[in-house]
Amino acid sequence: MWISHITVTELLCNRFLGVKDIPSLSLLGFGSIFPDWMEYIGRFRILSHRGISHNISFWLVTYLVANLLLKAYYPYLKWFLIGVFMHLAEDAMTKRGIPIFFGYSKRFALKLFITGGKGETIFVLIVIMLCLVA
Repeated sequence: MWISHITVTELLCNRFLGVKDIPSLSLLGFGSIFPDWMEYIGRFRILSHRGISHNISFWLVTYLVANLLLKAYYPYLKWFLIGVFMHLAEDAMTKRGIPIFFGYSKRFALKLFITGGKGETIFVLIVIMLCLVA
């Protein structure tokens, strides 16, 4: 769920990376839901869920290209891409997991919870408590 991605990403990055300014938090939040958003144009799904949009190698290549070609914008892109990688890490904890490499059908899945289930809610609550007491 998108609210879980935004909440977990922003709380962890605020608490442990010291991100406090609104532009950086906004980019983190947008990055944390972008892999799901890019699967659609309007209401029409154009990419399969958790396909290339959730592929680690796709985002690593995107990171390298952005770092090389868009150096002037890197301070901003950094937070967006951290948000994307946080989304991937969070989805990797689910039963379905995420794809690792192009053309490789095996997925990485920790299988800690099902998306939208009670386990996800408990995970988000644990993150909230951790950020409050750490």
